[in-house]
Amino acid sequence: MNFGKRLINVVAINVALALFGLVVMAQTNSTSTPEQTGGGEKRSETPQPRGPEPKGLVPRFGIVWEGKLTRSGKPKDAEAWKWLREQGTNSIVNFRASNDIDYSSYGFGKILWIPMDNGRLP
Repeated sequence: MNFGKRLINVVAINVALALFGLVVMAQTNSTSTPEQTGGGEKRSETPQPRGPEPKGLVPRFGIVWEGKLTRSGKPKDAEAWKWLREQGTNSIVNFRASNDIDYSSYGFGKILWIPMDNGRLP
C-alpha cells in the first residue's frame, strides 16, 4: 500500500473515532446525574472493562467503559437486539458499508452511520 492510501486510512479511522467519541460524550452529558458527574458520593473502586462474551447472542460484545461504552459485532436476530437493549445500549454507531437495518424497529433512536469499506473515506 502506498503512502497516500495509508494516510487516507489513518485519517478515516481518526475521523470515525472522533465522531464516535462525540456521540458518546453527547449521550453522557444528556443523561448524567450528580452522582455520575462527581456531585455525589464517589465510588471507591473503578469498574474493570470486560472482554468479549465467548458465546453470546451478540458477537464480540464487550464493555469498554462501564455504563457508557460497549462494542460488538452485528446482533444475530431480534432476540439478540433485545438483549443488547437490555444491556443499556441506547445508541448505535454503524461502521458497516451497508446501512440495511431498521434500528428504530429494535428501539434505538440515536444512530450514526460511518461507512467504512476497505479503508475508503466515508
